[in-house]
Amino acid sequence: MRFSGKIYKDGKCWLAEILILDLMTQGSTKKEAYEMVADMLESLVN
Repeated sequence: MRFSGKIYKDGKCWLAEILILDLMTQGSTKKEAYEMVADMLESLVN
């Protein structure tokens, strides 16, 4: 399943949003932000 979202830099952090699910997370690197999104979605499923 795929979700549309956006990742952008805000100061020192990278923010990741999935608007359709009303979710947001952050990471200190872009890669970490992607990992946090994957973890967040996995947590919702479980």
